Amino acid sequence: MAVLTLKPNNPEYMTFPTIMQEYARYLSVIKGNSEKTICEYLLDIRTFFRYMRCKKNGEFPEKSEFEKILITDLTLEDTKNIKQEDIIEYFVFARSERDNTPTTRMRKLSALRSFYNYLCNKKHYFDYNPTSDVDAPKPQKRLPKYLTYEETVKFLETVKNDKDSPTVTRDFAIVVLFLNTG
Repeated sequence: MAVLTLKPNNPEYMTFPTIMQEYARYLSVIKGNSEKTICEYLLDIRTFFRYMRCKKNGEFPEKSEFEKILITDLTLEDTKNIKQEDIIEYFVFARSERDNTPTTRMRKLSALRSFYNYLCNKKHYFDYNPTSDVDAPKPQKRLPKYLTYEETVKFLETVKNDKDSPTVTRDFAIVVLFLNTG
């Protein structure tokens, strides 16, 4: 598989339907998004339409075969026929079958929202935006990362033993303050 870049002569980029290539140009030229952001959005949208194609056919291949599904023939009518229920079912699939974290699913929803906002509000292809009332997945709460006692002692020793530094006392005081106040 070629690396995705936004160059029109890139074979991977050419696997995207015309509507998505137009959307990519809009994100680049008008919105000023980075190439990496645009590529991630295109990949997320492609995964969604691969899912929709599988759902329509009633069969879901293995992951390696799923990644080979082409959507080059995606039409405006295909994008118009998407319902809110389809998007919610896709996120169930993304969570259960693809092990996507809430953060990943939030990014995928953001990509779909941006794409449908473009189709509805910028191109005026249709009025109904199926993403408008889809709630974002709740992000996971993460415990703060902290140093173990041994790591703390080693860190303090490293700061204290920097005899070449004229600010060793000050540096040590700052580190102790940070360690004790979080």
